[in-house]
Amino acid sequence: DAAKFGTLEVKMKTDKTSEAQLFFKRNQEQLDEDKSVKFALIADGEFHTYTVDMAANAQWKGKITSLRFDPTSVSGAKIEIASIRFRSR
Repeated sequence: DAAKFGTLEVKMKTDKTSEAQLFFKRNQEQLDEDKSVKFALIADGEFHTYTVDMAANAQWKGKITSLRFDPTSVSGAKIEIASIRFRSR
């Protein structure tokens, strides 16, 4: 239920500047840009916790049935993910 979980928290590190993107969908919908959020990454090789307001996307509503996380859009980047979690509102 998207209404219960409005914030995504990702703890990760990378060595190349880029953006991460989380896609989501409801039931039979397709994963697409309209149902996604992007956030800029800090590329210093250290862990950072990124807090993303999912509710900022008007499509974040109803029962979310599928997620896809793209940790970077840059080829050859070294990525390490410590945690991904949703926080309640």
